[in-house]
Amino acid sequence: MKRLLAIFIMISLCISTPAFTPSADAATNEFFIQEMELWVKATCSATRTETQNFNDAENHQSDNYNETENFNVTIEGTTQLTALSRYPSNSPVPIESWPLMVSTEDNKISVNGGGNLTYSGYRRGETSDPDTGELIYFPVTYNDSGSWTYNSKSEIYEDPVISGSVFIYPAAAGSSEKPRYEFELGQVFFGGTEALDKYAAVAGTISRTTKGYDSTETVTEQVTHRPVTSIPDNAILEWNHLPEEGLLKGELTFDGTEYHGKGQVTYPYTYRQESPEQGLTIQENGNLNICWEINPKPGVKAIQPNQVLGRYAYRSDDDYDPATDFVSGKDTVVQVFLHDELNVDEVNNLELDIYRDGSKVTTLTNPKKDNPNNAFIFIPHDKSQCGDWAEGTYRFVARLGDVDKTLDGVSFKPRREFRILAVPVRANYGGTIKEPGNFAD
Repeated sequence: MKRLLAIFIMISLCISTPAFTPSADAATNEFFIQEMELWVKATCSATRTETQNFNDAENHQSDNYNETENFNVTIEGTTQLTALSRYPSNSPVPIESWPLMVSTEDNKISVNGGGNLTYSGYRRGETSDPDTGELIYFPVTYNDSGSWTYNSKSEIYEDPVISGSVFIYPAAAGSSEKPRYEFELGQVFFGGTEALDKYAAVAGTISRTTKGYDSTETVTEQVTHRPVTSIPDNAILEWNHLPEEGLLKGELTFDGTEYHGKGQVTYPYTYRQESPEQGLTIQENGNLNICWEINPKPGVKAIQPNQVLGRYAYRSDDDYDPATDFVSGKDTVVQVFLHDELNVDEVNNLELDIYRDGSKVTTLTNPKKDNPNNAFIFIPHDKSQCGDWAEGTYRFVARLGDVDKTLDGVSFKPRREFRILAVPVRANYGGTIKEPGNFAD
């Protein structure tokens, strides 16, 4: 799917020497980058706790609430940028750019997580004695418990991947410096809480038990809709409060045809909100990981570890959720898919670095070609080459020259024990009837 955001931008770059002049105008000495492609991948992972301990003896009420929630969202996509005007090369200020942005159809989103809550509350109730009419006061107690999970409704992300500004800093005349760039994701990068709600499927139950004067009632409801956590909003809010307002920056390098730039940042953040008069505390700890690339070079499109009986949520050849949890100690191969611009028969320098819990385990080389899928398959000589695929969290980095692709957060866990149920049967084996008691014969 495509969604166009008609925001006009002028992307310009001042170069002291005309090394790259496909759009130069000798009469006015103007220079500008006419087109740019920006790939961004951002992941927000956090744990949020909310507690409330409120007691008001005078008004006969109390509230004790505990909620814990884990939430992970990843957005990845490419935006095509087209400049519609130029700036003179002697512009004395950084150039703020608002492009005509077209989000490409390969933009993706994944959501997962879940939460649980408990609540106990007290109120004072009253009723009339049926015989005397006198008021009778009694405690009314409420006890709630519930849990829910978040999953992706669809992996296709329909909203713009970037919505912020791009700044170009020209290289100083006569210097050896490289031109620089800065851009920001914008406050609504994750679409905001309401927009993100359309991408997250919620499932779970919440039960409430109410005990009154002479009755107890329990009601259980299925959770099919729940306002999506504010975690992504808080992450971006904290990011934009940094001294440089969360700017993503770097240098542009020229390869003879176009400019390139790439980078990655990981920002651990803490969000806290307190309301002492209500006894309310909200604590949120998380990480915001952002990686980006300007005019990415064709390389690896995807990385997928594979095991026998690995689990996939398969809908079609082009729509499936790859497995992310694997069995430790089990033989594993890794499939690396190339972009369509590349052909496996033309690639001979692909390597795969494998990390476990942040430490490098090995580098695999000489993969087997998988021509039908335009991919390579890395097959270790044996399990020991990969540390016996020990339990842990793995990161895979496929390197093709100066281009790389990373798959992170892949869990390898011990296999659950198998339980075998032997049921005695009476069967005919070539005319011989076998019954329980003589199978060993």
